[in-house]
Parts: sequence; C-alpha cells; structure tokens
Amino acid sequence: MWSLKEVLRQVFIFTELGEKELANVLEITRVFKYRKGEVIFFEGDPGEALYFVCSGKVKIYKLTPDGREHILHIIRPGGVFAEVVFFDPGPYPASAEAMNDSRVGSIRRDDFDRVLRDNPSIAVKMLGLMSMRLREAQAKIRDLALRDTYGRMVGTLLRLAGEHGTREGKLVRLGLKLTHQELANMMGASRETVTRLLNGLRKQGIIDIDRRSIVILDVERLVSTLSGEEIIEMSAGASTRRRGPGPG
Repeated sequence: MWSLKEVLRQVFIFTELGEKELANVLEITRVFKYRKGEVIFFEGDPGEALYFVCSGKVKIYKLTPDGREHILHIIRPGGVFAEVVFFDPGPYPASAEAMNDSRVGSIRRDDFDRVLRDNPSIAVKMLGLMSMRLREAQAKIRDLALRDTYGRMVGTLLRLAGEHGTREGKLVRLGLKLTHQELANMMGASRETVTRLLNGLRKQGIIDIDRRSIVILDVERLVSTLSGEEIIEMSAGASTRRRGPGPG
C-alpha cells in the first residue's frame, strides 16, 4: 500500500531525519496527482514550493524562443526539484511536467524554512544537490558549444547511465523509457538525427534497445569515442574518471 511516510524516507534530503522530524515534514507536505503531460508549474511562475516525486517521473525543461523544448532533467521517485526557490525567492527558472501519471509531493517555502532551521543537515544536502545541478548544466553547455550531435548523444547516454543506470554484469541498463523525441529534446537535436545515431551505435554492438529502454553493452567503447576527452559522467552507482583514447 502506498505510504507518504515511506516515500519521504526515500527522498535523499530527508534520509537522516528521525521519527519526530519526519513527522514534522509529513505535516507540511501535500501530495498532488498529475496526468501524463500535465504541467506542474511553468517557467516564470512564482517560486512558492519545493517538490519531490512520489511515483512516476517528471521532466524539467525550458522552451527556446522559437518554441522548441529542451529537457534539463528527468526526476524519478525520491528525486527533488525546484529546490532553488529556497535560496533565491524568485520565479521558477524552468517548467515541470509529468511524463506519465505521477504523484508529486509539495512543501511550501515558508513551511520548509522552519524545518531547515531545525535540521541543518537538510540544507547541506540541498547545497550538494544544487552543486550537482550546476555541474550538469556546465556539462550540457560544453556539449552544446563544443560537441557535434554524435558527441552530444554519447554525453547524454553517459549522464543518463550515471543518474538512472543499473549495472547487470558488464551491461548498464538505463532505468528510463524515453522516446527518440525526448532524447532529442535532451541533447538539442532532431528526432531523425537521434534515430540515426542510435541505429549506428546498435549496429556497432555498443548499445541495444529493449522496449524503449536503452542498454549500454560496451561502456568502454562508448567512452572511447569521445576523442580523448576526460570523462567524469559515467558510473551507475560510483563515479569514475576515465580518458578515452579517441578514434584513430
């Protein structure tokens, strides 16, 4: 049976709380149900609350001036988003939308301020989360500025593997089912380009696709295609730092 208290125990910023503190968080948490495609908030809306995913998944995205979508993050159960409003009380810097039917917990900023004052460990974890988001943003800016579409595809797969992947022996299975359009929106490319690149990687025996779930069959070969760049993104559980020799 679904239990909000058990969900809160899985939200990493709350994992160190005792029973009393967890009960305090439970009192100020509201849970909302969203249908697939329903918007949770738009970029520019007043930043009023922190959110976490109880079930389903949520995408954080921005729209370009010509209306194209760029996906910044995909948040799965236990993941937190919109944490920036507790450090910068301005509008939401991006939009959030349910990628499938989802339950999302919400804690208003004013209520959460009191919890933060009594539990500084939460603030430390939130700073760590924002640091991770900054590193991800820097990596994406690098990809868009310096890499071609193939390099952006590889970088995106490695990041997804690090954030959502599960090791199965030598394989890494991405724990997300993404359409080609969603992948395209993550890496700044067309759907047709993504389809062509994925087919090429599959023909080389580097990846496989099992019912829309991507399986990386050969991580070393995938890393080695990035022309000798330093890779810090991949690990599915523990960060690794590798240097790919590059093709030829």
